[in-house]
Amino acid sequence: MDSRFLDLIGGPSVLIFIGALVAAIGGFWAQIRQTRFEREIRQETEDSLKTITGGDSYCFMAIVDTARVSETALVIANNGEYPLYDIQVAIFDLSVFPKLKESVRQNNFQDLRELFPQPVRRWTINISNLSPHTVFSPSPIKIDPNKGIEYYIRLSARNGIVHQKYGLLFRDNGWVQARQIFKWDSVGKTYRLIEEKIDVQYPLDDQSHIKQETEKVLTTE
Repeated sequence: MDSRFLDLIGGPSVLIFIGALVAAIGGFWAQIRQTRFEREIRQETEDSLKTITGGDSYCFMAIVDTARVSETALVIANNGEYPLYDIQVAIFDLSVFPKLKESVRQNNFQDLRELFPQPVRRWTINISNLSPHTVFSPSPIKIDPNKGIEYYIRLSARNGIVHQKYGLLFRDNGWVQARQIFKWDSVGKTYRLIEEKIDVQYPLDDQSHIKQETEKVLTTE
């Protein structure tokens, strides 16, 4: 290399420093690309697993088309971004199980586990799979406007179990609804509220199995 060029840039030591700096910058950018690639691969893997397991999706029960007083449509809906598999829905009418009402009101869902192996009166729905943001509709049901309904629903799928309280009452010439959905929090060792929708006119009194929660809607696990 021409000695005049070396003198111009400050000598061989400076040239060595520049070469080392260029190599370091190249290595740094290569590491960034590698990290980004690994992150993308990890995200794609996690998404693939969630597509298989159901991720944080969950389903819930609702009643629609309440304008038809004599007969309404019951639906099971997937509220998440991932499909759900092997869904089992057990619906308990609390008017038939009055002793369970206080346990449901206090979110003591573990007290209800002993019911499931027993031949009790309940409505069971089995669904093989449910795509994201879609619904499954069984046969329509009839509701007495003078009574309404108070349900406890246990919804299980491949990715776990959620517990739902559901109420539908006729007030001032119209139906009002309430639903709360809970999921077990293994860290806090309690059932956490993950979804809540209560119409303004729905009564949250001591006679209701649905009560005002001190902790509002939380994220799922």
